[in-house]
Amino acid sequence: DPQDYPDKKSLPHVHVALWINSQGGKKVKAGDTVSYVICQDGSNLAASQRAYALEQLQKQPGLSLDTQYYLSQQVHPVVGRICEPIEGIDAVLIATWL
Repeated sequence: DPQDYPDKKSLPHVHVALWINSQGGKKVKAGDTVSYVICQDGSNLAASQRAYALEQLQKQPGLSLDTQYYLSQQVHPVVGRICEPIEGIDAVLIATWL
């Protein structure tokens, strides 16, 4: 049960599972997959607290996908590892390109 997690705010999947359970339809339980995206919502909260279900992103005005988060946290590390053997390309240069 998502309610049983001690630190719900730092776990994006738990945050979204609690929202899904509060909607009165599907109930998320242990072992379920919880899909979510990190959004820009106008706040300065940590990324883990800006997790939203896809349904929320589609329906709530003012929410948009946080592309900067995905570029810096998901794309950059992978591209960095791929380009590591290439002389003259470093993490700073890759970040500039992204």
